[in-house]
Amino acid sequence: MNRTITAGLAALLALGPGCGLAGTALAGGSTLDEDDHHAYYFGSVKDTNGAAVENAKVKVQTKTIALMTQSDITGAYKLPILAFQTNPDDVTFSCSKDGYRQLDVIRRSAPGGDAKDPIEIDCTLQRE
Repeated sequence: MNRTITAGLAALLALGPGCGLAGTALAGGSTLDEDDHHAYYFGSVKDTNGAAVENAKVKVQTKTIALMTQSDITGAYKLPILAFQTNPDDVTFSCSKDGYRQLDVIRRSAPGGDAKDPIEIDCTLQRE
């Protein structure tokens, strides 16, 4: 097993049973406390009018690991970062919901941040 996968698995195991490989974490961060010291992806899913899209599927993935969750009633979600050594350019993010198509994804990271800083990823869906 390569070091990136091993580090990713260790990070997931440290987060507990609510977060698994290709598993579902609860949106809104109920598997990750606000003062948890693990890095995470967070953001929102909105429609083209800026309204929250509830129960949208949110997926963060590398070539070897994928995590999924759903947005909550406010369109918010939160997922653990897959591995601290993962190049952010190798991570793909998608969101989907029946009757919508993904229109845009915007990533924001803290300037000069390190691998344990949260990364915000917002998604816009358009009604079909």
